[in-house]
Amino acid sequence: MSTQLHPSRTATTKDTGTPTIWLDGQWCDRATAMVSVYDHGLLYGDGVFEGIRVYGGKIFRLAEHLDRLDQGFLEAGLIHRVVVSRLPVLIGTGIPLFGPLSRDVRLEHVATRTFPSGLVQSEYRVIP
Repeated sequence: MSTQLHPSRTATTKDTGTPTIWLDGQWCDRATAMVSVYDHGLLYGDGVFEGIRVYGGKIFRLAEHLDRLDQGFLEAGLIHRVVVSRLPVLIGTGIPLFGPLSRDVRLEHVATRTFPSGLVQSEYRVIP
């Protein structure tokens, strides 16, 4: 999972206190941020929301934030496919992929691919 930081716009006196919203790949003000009436989350009420804080251009506790998002998407049944990429090196007891969940998530193995770099990638389908 990759995360990109996009620097916030510089506030002016005119828009001080106006929320800056990142929506579909662009910054929007409250007046221009629009969600389609056909948006699945709006029609069916599903979604996962997580607030983050940025200090000095860095997301505060990014790993924990991403863990909560992953957990929320799995719990809400919004993940249908999982692709795990790893280097075949065993260190200690391993790292949990999603952190603690309130229930087990059943996965069906779809495929495993290897790459010349030594990377191994496994794909799974989430069984509802």
